[in-house]
Amino acid sequence: MRIVRSGTPEADAGGANKGQITGEAGFHTEFEPDPWWQVDLGGEEAVERVVVYNRMEFRERCIKMSVFGSADGVDWTLCGTKLDGDLFGYVDGWLYVFRVSSPFSARFVRLGMIREGFLHLDEVEVYGARKAV
Repeated sequence: MRIVRSGTPEADAGGANKGQITGEAGFHTEFEPDPWWQVDLGGEEAVERVVVYNRMEFRERCIKMSVFGSADGVDWTLCGTKLDGDLFGYVDGWLYVFRVSSPFSARFVRLGMIREGFLHLDEVEVYGARKAV
């Protein structure tokens, strides 16, 4: 079950795409196994990197995480993992960037925390691959 602070789960999840990096929680899940957040890009895109800005308070709650891509929101492919124990944030200058060796195609991008707990991030940015001219 998700904590809904903005009317609907979709509106709450949109707090991670508000374009304002504050160090506070843009969205917040319930305490659950492997909580996740996802975005619908509106169509398949070639994704080059995913930038994650952590909430500064309680940033130790989200250390290990994975990024997945999906064309249909049903079948998911693991595209990257963060398995170190390093804290990250943003206000402190230490955001986290998932860089992939080659762009992956996805309509949906999902970030999943690897452990039981609350997932609450400040902002998530998904960048497409540059097209060759």
